[in-house]
Amino acid sequence: MNVVENKNFKFEKYNHPFNYILISDFLDLNYLKTINNYFDKVPETLYVQESVPQSVMKQLDIYELKEDDQLEVNCISDFSENNKSLKNSKIQKIKLKSNPNGQQGINRLFVDINNINLFPEIEPLKNKLVSKDFSKFLSKELNKDISKTRLKIELLRNKKDHFLLPHEDCIEKVVSFLIYINFNNQSTDAGTDLYELKEKEYQKTTMNRTFNDFKKLKSIPFINNSCFVFCTQENSWHGLDPGKDFTDRRVIQLNWVSEEFSSYKDCFPLEF
Repeated sequence: MNVVENKNFKFEKYNHPFNYILISDFLDLNYLKTINNYFDKVPETLYVQESVPQSVMKQLDIYELKEDDQLEVNCISDFSENNKSLKNSKIQKIKLKSNPNGQQGINRLFVDINNINLFPEIEPLKNKLVSKDFSKFLSKELNKDISKTRLKIELLRNKKDHFLLPHEDCIEKVVSFLIYINFNNQSTDAGTDLYELKEKEYQKTTMNRTFNDFKKLKSIPFINNSCFVFCTQENSWHGLDPGKDFTDRRVIQLNWVSEEFSSYKDCFPLEF
């Protein structure tokens, strides 16, 4: 399929509570529907308390994992935005649970240079995102040098009761770009929530935080074919409140990652 981008897509820039971009009507809708079909391959989410580097997650057979499985893998227990790299991990036993705990699941579906042949409809999107023109667009509008980054692609499927504790993205993620897919009439409040700290002092360890330490400022509407885009920056607190009214939340999560990211070599190089 050649038609990927909607040439008439629109975007708006915001600077509160941090700098971000909202894009509407990003892709051709018929093309987006073909990608939506891949989400049926994303398994029911399983969670762990630890942070597991992507290079480790990619080695797991996500379709064989089940609740209460115990794995012995490299991971980080007391993790934060600044220590999630592979070099900070150590081998530990972890236990898989089906109840949401405030972070994304361990059995996520990554698309990279090794398996994109299994997802041919994603290839045109990947080609668009790594193109010179799109790289220039991102660099200009975010005022960020992404020339040494690579593109990471994953499909996220969040079920009922999923939530994300307020966090800033890890320092290895230079740009985060979420494409919301909502052909299945999920509530518009299923979009990302933006926060600010109530006090200057806060719990540095991500899993020890509570929503009470933050004030929610706004929610990004979960509108089909829209995008939430930002670069890692100070006080870019975001997450997903508990108790939201969705049952099958579908997101293409894109990240432009630095060389320190654990699976950098498997991500897609840009055409600079």
